[in-house]
Amino acid sequence: ARELAETVGVDAAFVAGVVDAETPDGLFDRVCGRFALHHVDVAVVAPLLAAKLAEGGTGAFLETMATNPLLRLARHQTGRGGIARYGSDDEHPLTAAEVATVGRAFGEVTTTAPQMVFLRMIDRQILKFRWKPVSRLIAVVDDTIGLVAPTATSYQQLVKVRRVQKH
Repeated sequence: ARELAETVGVDAAFVAGVVDAETPDGLFDRVCGRFALHHVDVAVVAPLLAAKLAEGGTGAFLETMATNPLLRLARHQTGRGGIARYGSDDEHPLTAAEVATVGRAFGEVTTTAPQMVFLRMIDRQILKFRWKPVSRLIAVVDDTIGLVAPTATSYQQLVKVRRVQKH
């Protein structure tokens, strides 16, 4: 976290305060992140986060996911042919294996797709939200697809964890 903070220009002292934060028992009841895990080596970071979570504590991470083949293809096209790239070079969608790694670190993990984000990515990346009526239509179609097959086709997933004592 400290190294990444320096790279992106965030005050490393602030990050160190969060990473080294002390609570009365040294642990937190909750952890959360938004598009954070897909920038790190999950095998290294998940156990560090889990170690800061009290037994029975919970967490949630909104992350990208690697299940949609069309989105995987589109990711390879970003930065080419006029498709904007908004992410950093270290960014990668979480694979099922990485989610399983998170589960092993915390004890329990579940994933859901709380909002369908598939065509919305086309609107963002290619259409650049230029036409509000089209954006509204895309959102309706995305939400309809989400009723049928949200976990297989969405760009985003909610990774929920619970710290369970290992036996």
